[in-house]
Amino acid sequence: MTNSRVFTVASFLKNSHKKNIALLGYDFLKENIKHLNSGIIDFLICHKPEEQAYRAMMVLYQTLVRGQAVEKTQYMPIDIITKENQEFYQTQPIQ
Repeated sequence: MTNSRVFTVASFLKNSHKKNIALLGYDFLKENIKHLNSGIIDFLICHKPEEQAYRAMMVLYQTLVRGQAVEKTQYMPIDIITKENQEFYQTQPIQ
């Protein structure tokens, strides 16, 4: 699955009793976490949207206010969340 609504596929798999299917999705949503904990979703890829927004604002500030040149490419971390590490993930679930 290639989007944040992987919980819809997880619900289908649960209701149809499908097993042995690896399921991967995006975003730390409450519904996704529920299915991650139950073992239906195997991995979530998260991108820390707050950090992305902060970095974007800092680039605007550095460019417009300070007149500084900024790097054209801004690398962002990507986190892989599993059932075992989700309770230690340092962000709040998206409503």
